[in-house]
Amino acid sequence: MKDEIPVKALFLINLTQNETLQYKNLSFNTLFLQCFRILI
Repeated sequence: MKDEIPVKALFLINLTQNETLQYKNLSFNTLFLQCFRILI
């Protein structure tokens, strides 16, 4: 179980280094923040 955590972390780091995924994550985060502000 301990070995799975670093592997998943490295996998997530590799994903975030992908430019297209970074763009999708940024657009999703801004959309989420807008919805979050509306709820509050």
